[in-house]
Amino acid sequence: MAFSAHGEYIKSLSPEIQALMLSIQEKVETLLPEAMRCISYQIPAFRANKHVFFYFAAFKQHIGIYPPVTKV
Repeated sequence: MAFSAHGEYIKSLSPEIQALMLSIQEKVETLLPEAMRCISYQIPAFRANKHVFFYFAAFKQHIGIYPPVTKV
């Protein structure tokens, strides 16, 4: 399934996992109010200044949080 928004992705999860994902989303938005929601690699992500800086996704046994890998 292709997702176009955080809400679509989160609604596809079980209610228990939805609550955890919403908690993560809320924390990011509280700490970084300038962050914009987006979908990247078919998972929820946040971008600022045109760059994705945070990805998060739910799996069967865990929730993953991923910073982007960039070369300096």
